[in-house]
Amino acid sequence: MRILQRYVTGSYLTAFILGELVLTFVLSIGLLVKAAELVVRGLDPALIAKFLLVSLPQSLTFTVPLAALVSALLVFGRLSADNEMSAMKACGVNLWQVMLPVAGLGVLMSLLSIYINNEISPQSHYARRSLSATAASGAGLKLLQPGIFIQDFPGMTFWFARREDNELFNLLIFDKSRDSKNREIRAERALVEVRGDDILLDMHNVRIEPFSDTHPGAVTADRLTHVIPDAMKPRVYKPTVSSYRRGDLKAMIGELEAEAAALDSDETMLPAERDLVRVDLRKRVSAARTELHRRMALGFSPLVFILLGMPLGIRSSRRESTVGIAISMAVMVLYYSLLIITKSVAKRPEYYPHLLAWLPTVVCLVLAAILIRRNR
Repeated sequence: MRILQRYVTGSYLTAFILGELVLTFVLSIGLLVKAAELVVRGLDPALIAKFLLVSLPQSLTFTVPLAALVSALLVFGRLSADNEMSAMKACGVNLWQVMLPVAGLGVLMSLLSIYINNEISPQSHYARRSLSATAASGAGLKLLQPGIFIQDFPGMTFWFARREDNELFNLLIFDKSRDSKNREIRAERALVEVRGDDILLDMHNVRIEPFSDTHPGAVTADRLTHVIPDAMKPRVYKPTVSSYRRGDLKAMIGELEAEAAALDSDETMLPAERDLVRVDLRKRVSAARTELHRRMALGFSPLVFILLGMPLGIRSSRRESTVGIAISMAVMVLYYSLLIITKSVAKRPEYYPHLLAWLPTVVCLVLAAILIRRNR
């Protein structure tokens, strides 16, 4: 029995390491392509390398569970296709005893994932967003790309079709810097110049609608200079719940709940104002609590995926093994889709999103228990 356990466990570890490397590389392809483009545009390669480095820990949140699932499917599917599982059953071997060491690895992977999700990934998220803010303010015009809506500047969204050095063509600007009123500015071409913390747009063949509150209609001009104030000013990333470690999140929840409890004794606030503040505090508490539960639920996914992948991989023919892989991929997609939906309603406490975060994990665990029982 020990020989069989070492054989299956060794095969699984080899498949897991290779799967982890492949999945990490696949998830990094998009970042590598983007990094190469930014290097060509003149952004500091050291900053890009640092961005890629701090992004890797956060990718482990997804690659470890996926590698655990794929490895279980491949190893046990191969054992089944080569009739090794049938031979074990014929010899009276309890398949659960063969699965048990791999399930033990799943426990270790889940503990590792829980630690990554609660301690390392939040720091990685904060470092990555901080670097993005630094790059956006420091790189300036190097990051401007044609064909996309650019929202990196305060109170301003703009788009242009083509760029030649510092000259933009077919420029479209949505200016909300004046009392949040949307003003549309179009220009045939514009020369971009950096002056201090501001960006100056020397525009030609311009159309503005509305021009001002006193002139609500459209105004055209052959040439006009438009200023984007503080566009080059250094920016600081404001942390969200995804950037806080577990201890910080729990402390935040305690502070918000204490603040909500103190509202009833605050006689300086009007009842309507107190209700609005209370609703806002409830939403923030719900978002923080949901993030805590989501991390824990996602941390258990390697163990759940291993328990689900092993019985689905045990099939008597290659065709059935392929069906098992397809079912597992569908379950995996459903699992992450439910987590995404849970995160989208994190600020809706009436839906109990912190409990919904456990739903995909519980469903997969129940399904795994049923399949394992049938394959014993």
